[in-house]
Amino acid sequence: EPWVDPAAHNTAAVRLGALALSLGAAAGGAGAAFSSTRVAAFVHLTAYACYLGSMVWTTFIAGITMFKNLPRKEFGKLQAKLFPLYFALHAACLVAIGGALALGGGVSSGAVWGLGLSLAATAANLLFVEPKTTANMFARYAMQEGGAVAYDEGQAAALKKEFGLLHGLSSLLNLGCLCYALAHGWRMLV
Repeated sequence: EPWVDPAAHNTAAVRLGALALSLGAAAGGAGAAFSSTRVAAFVHLTAYACYLGSMVWTTFIAGITMFKNLPRKEFGKLQAKLFPLYFALHAACLVAIGGALALGGGVSSGAVWGLGLSLAATAANLLFVEPKTTANMFARYAMQEGGAVAYDEGQAAALKKEFGLLHGLSSLLNLGCLCYALAHGWRMLV
C-alpha cells in the first residue's frame, strides 16, 4: 500500500505545464524575447546548470551520503539504477550546450575540444564502463550469495581487481568532466 495517495500536481504533465508557464512569464509575452540568440543562451545556461549541479550533487553529496548510510549491496543496486540516468543526463546536457553554443555563434576551438572530450568521456561511462562495472558487481554479489555460481577465491579476487580498475576509470572520467565543467563556467564569466 502506498504511503500517500498520488497527488494530481505530482505528474509529468503538470510539471511540464509549470515549466512552460514560467518560461512564458519570464518572456513577458514579448515575441522578441524568443530570438534565437536568447533561446541559445537560455538552453546553454540551463544545460550547464543541470550538468554541473547534478555532477557536484552526485559526486560530493548524494553518493557519499548513500555510501555511508546504506548497506553495501543496497547501495550498489541503487547506483546501478542511478548511474545510467546520470550519464545519459550528462550526455544530453553536453549535446545541448554544444548546440546552444553553435546556434549562438560562440563556439571557440577550446570549447569544441572540451565539449568533445567530455562527451567522449561521458559516452565511455554510459556505454562501456558503467555497464561493465555493474555486471562485475552483480557477478560478485551472485558469488557471495552462493546462488548458481559457487564461491571461488581466485575468481573473487579477479572480479574485485577488475571492479577496482573499472570504478577507478569511471571516477577518473567523471573527474575530467567536472574539471571541464568548472573551466567552462569560468570561461563564461570572461
